[in-house]
Amino acid sequence: MNNLNIEERIRDYLSSEAGFTQDEIESMFGFTVYISMAISMYAHRNQRREDGNPYYLHPFYVRKRYMEFTGMTEEDPFCIDRDLMEEYGIPFEGVQEVCIMHDVLEDTEVTLEEIREIYNEYGYKDYFNMYIERPLLLVTHDKNMNYDEYIDEVLKNRTASMVKMVDMADNLNIMSLGKFEEKEENRAIGYIRYSKRINDKYHFIEGCREYLKAFNS
Repeated sequence: MNNLNIEERIRDYLSSEAGFTQDEIESMFGFTVYISMAISMYAHRNQRREDGNPYYLHPFYVRKRYMEFTGMTEEDPFCIDRDLMEEYGIPFEGVQEVCIMHDVLEDTEVTLEEIREIYNEYGYKDYFNMYIERPLLLVTHDKNMNYDEYIDEVLKNRTASMVKMVDMADNLNIMSLGKFEEKEENRAIGYIRYSKRINDKYHFIEGCREYLKAFNS
């Protein structure tokens, strides 16, 4: 299996371990968001969260938080107005993919080159270059940076900032913790402070509320 390329390894995992049929796998590789899901599930396949759940559920929940924030649902994920979102400063293109893959480069052996290879193979080279690569790199925490420096980097890009904000919102779910002691309390306080820094620059919360009000009217 070590001789297989990244796509072959992902397909093998989805089929032999995740229980997807060949038709389901083929369908996944037809859409950019589902490609990111396949990559994330494979990349995080041996990892667990503090509560014992598979790690890949966390990036899926991060995407779900973004969808709920912007009024999208699984039943109607395209129930949006992209022009209106743009007017109110809410990013759309690439956000779901970066949500789903936001920890892949930081915490797994899957590389940016391998991710790029898959998107190129399925005709999404330009989409990857325009909407995914830069925010994915910025949202990846270089451990040589302290967290304040890292957030400075994230703030350079609107999509990376949105993803990081919903990521921290999911990390603030105390019911997903393995324990809740002083270390976890301080971490949660930090997430709130960093979320405010992001919102102070991009005003996502206010913008999204105005967007939803305008959209629903």
